[in-house]
Amino acid sequence: MPWRSLLVLTVLAAPWFTPVAPARADDDGLAALVQVLQQIDDDGVRRDLLIGMREGLKGRKDVPLPDGWTKIYPTLAKSANAQVRDYARALAITFDDPTAIAEVRAVALAKTASATERNAALQMLVDKRLADFAPTLQTLLDDPVVQRTALRGLAAYDDPHSAKMILERYPRLDSDARQDALTTLATRKQSATELVAAVEQNIIPRRDLSAFLVRQLHALKDEDLSRRLRAAWGDIRETPQDKQAKIAKYTQLLNGDVLAQGNAAAGRAIFERTCKQCHTLYGEGAKIGPDLTGSNRANLEYVLTNVIDPSAAIAREYKMNIIITADGRVLTGMIVEKTGDRITLQTVNERIVLVEDDIEDLQESPVSMMPEGQIDALTPEQVRDLVAYLATKQQVELEGTK
Repeated sequence: MPWRSLLVLTVLAAPWFTPVAPARADDDGLAALVQVLQQIDDDGVRRDLLIGMREGLKGRKDVPLPDGWTKIYPTLAKSANAQVRDYARALAITFDDPTAIAEVRAVALAKTASATERNAALQMLVDKRLADFAPTLQTLLDDPVVQRTALRGLAAYDDPHSAKMILERYPRLDSDARQDALTTLATRKQSATELVAAVEQNIIPRRDLSAFLVRQLHALKDEDLSRRLRAAWGDIRETPQDKQAKIAKYTQLLNGDVLAQGNAAAGRAIFERTCKQCHTLYGEGAKIGPDLTGSNRANLEYVLTNVIDPSAAIAREYKMNIIITADGRVLTGMIVEKTGDRITLQTVNERIVLVEDDIEDLQESPVSMMPEGQIDALTPEQVRDLVAYLATKQQVELEGTK
């Protein structure tokens, strides 16, 4: 074993170091790690120690500045190793180091920095929940480089001006940014009310609201909002009899002759628009839901049952959780990791790390993360093409591409 790896393992095995932080980090342990960082000059070891510290403190926002950090940070910030610089800066933000916060803010706003650097810097500041940071995020809504990070970041701040500013820009957003905008608007009662009003006034097309998003809006538990939502969008739930009738309807509609006329390339475009944000197929897509590559996709009954009645049989890992945060947000998603006082929630568009103090209430929903009603937004021809694509045995070209 290389000496560098052995040293890291020795440090991680020390009694004062806990790789995953308990309810409150051991201040003596952090100080001891900082002391080790001061005594070594190997960037590989420094990187590994910084990664361990960062992972152990993930989700924490208020961690006292450990003894010795202000002395070692300037050295780490000038390291030739980019990972050492990045992890050191992220830790400095966690420690409320004003120098690091100013550095990261400058990178986030710098038009000369790369898109990767700017988005990473902006996400650090959002994760830190800097006070009075919403106005800064609002100024970045017109910056295409960091627009999506700013849209997602605004969900963390209960600012009364955000909803109006997002809605004003909504018609100019691309499809991915629109998803971020809608998700942010649906997390708080005030912004959700403005969102529903925009749907009522046809500022936001009704078809842009997915069944998943509507379910989250109902989770706000505002009777007037739910009533208006049902009038503007429709009901989110159907009776089992209705589902059975719908499955029978599509089974009859999608007979062999009809499916033989299906356009798999067009079906792939529909999959990319409606399914890819949660499912992987042929190695492409997200991993919120099951990977569909090895599933029984050629079986029409299997496909229709899972699309029309996704809650008929749900593996525990795909059940939806509804979290109300201490600052008033409503989040829906899957808990993909639970360690100590910390959980990681996978929503439709991001992973959020929360600690116990962040959570006001957590409920497991008896329904699947996969929303119902998606098939209703498609024409019969689109359903045919989507089913044809799902039945393919290898990837097809996306319609309109060479």
